[in-house]
Amino acid sequence: MEARSADIGSGQDAAGILVCGRVRRSLELPGELAEIADEEGWSFRELKDLLAYRDMVVARRTQPGTAHDPDRALTREQWRELHDWLSKSPIR
Repeated sequence: MEARSADIGSGQDAAGILVCGRVRRSLELPGELAEIADEEGWSFRELKDLLAYRDMVVARRTQPGTAHDPDRALTREQWRELHDWLSKSPIR
């Protein structure tokens, strides 16, 4: 299924649902992250933060003009380490 974004100009998303000034988008969780998050009871905000930080790291480390390798996914232990680091980080 194709993810759809909101059309801010009309105030409705692609499905016709009224949106209050924010773009609605789906959040796709890698399997390893979904499993460990369920086991550990991580919040939705924690998941969003983990994915955002992972995306920032990938963008920073990927050479311009090259595509990210989706097969290079984080392991359960790497997600746990990233979560632990972010929970102690002054960035949040």
